[in-house]
Amino acid sequence: MKKRTVPKFAKKRTVPKLSSIEKTKNVITIEDGTKINGLGTAVKELIIDNKLLDIKIQTYAYPDKFIEHGTVEELEKRIFDN
Repeated sequence: MKKRTVPKFAKKRTVPKLSSIEKTKNVITIEDGTKINGLGTAVKELIIDNKLLDIKIQTYAYPDKFIEHGTVEELEKRIFDN
């Protein structure tokens, strides 16, 4: 079985080290993209593939829906202030 833990767009340095995840038992991802198939998803796959238990993960990203054009400030106000 081929193991894929890092999406093609993510560089190695953007994915946390397993030892850090095991030690802290906490992961927070913040990304300027959608929640689905982003960095948060890659980190969750990494945790599952390596059978790490009792890990708390919080992902901050845009919802997977159509987002109208605007400045970052306008978009974040529309999305996160609801």
